[in-house]
Amino acid sequence: MITAVFDGQTTAIARVADIPITLGGKATYNVSNALAATALAIGLGMPEEAIRTGLTSFESSFENNPGRSNYFDVRNIRVLLDYAHNPHGLKAILDTTARLGAKKRIMVLSTAGDRTETEIRDLARVAAASGVDEVLVSDCVGYEREMGKGGVPQLLADEFAQHGMTTDQFSSELIAVREAFNRAQACDLLMLLVKGERMECLAEIQHQQTLD
Repeated sequence: MITAVFDGQTTAIARVADIPITLGGKATYNVSNALAATALAIGLGMPEEAIRTGLTSFESSFENNPGRSNYFDVRNIRVLLDYAHNPHGLKAILDTTARLGAKKRIMVLSTAGDRTETEIRDLARVAAASGVDEVLVSDCVGYEREMGKGGVPQLLADEFAQHGMTTDQFSSELIAVREAFNRAQACDLLMLLVKGERMECLAEIQHQQTLD
């Protein structure tokens, strides 16, 4: 329960289980976000009922919040579309998906090429330590920047190798996403962490939903 204590009065605002973005409390980072939003709304003098309605009605769909914790069901495969572009955000995603009970977690990972080598390698370190089962790395098309084509996936693959994980490299996020779907089976969870081809990857998810 999110509870507000203000001027000596205690008010129950909303049950965490009723706040869609928390995934029933499994997305603890969004529990924190809901707490922060509640505190801000109270500080702005918003009515209690308006705060409750906002928390319990907002869903992180692609329409409302594109590329941020968008979940889809595809033939008994759970799919997450997100862009965790820093180690902190990636760890939050990995911690959350570890609580969802998937048979296997398959991740497509890319990032922009204007990060430092250390920042890019840190993404691989976080992922390798998370227990994720399989990783496909790719260029972030249109965002290769200083690293140039192939630079980011090569760094990621090298760092994963140092942690005992073999990864396949792809020239685009969309190609990697298609391959991830080829490998996924029922009860698996796909983490598609993409940015450059976000709309194309959404279209691929929608296409996969139409298949038998």
